[in-house]
Amino acid sequence: MAYALSGALRDADVSIGVLVFLIAVLVIHDGLFLPLTIGAGALIGWLVPMRARGIVRAAAVGTLAVSVVALLLLLGP
Repeated sequence: MAYALSGALRDADVSIGVLVFLIAVLVIHDGLFLPLTIGAGALIGWLVPMRARGIVRAAAVGTLAVSVVALLLLLGP
């Protein structure tokens, strides 16, 4: 993130809107998605038997990633 921000600050073509977008992505990721993912992992660890935890966690992360991309495509620009 620091690399992207430093590149954005040095680029003459980057507008304030791009910088606001980068900050919003950082805040949404660290403030919303990361706590939800950690909570879901803890919940899976509590509910799923030990033998299946790794598989269930991997399936949950994969499903979430595909769902986010599909949702963005469904909503459109």
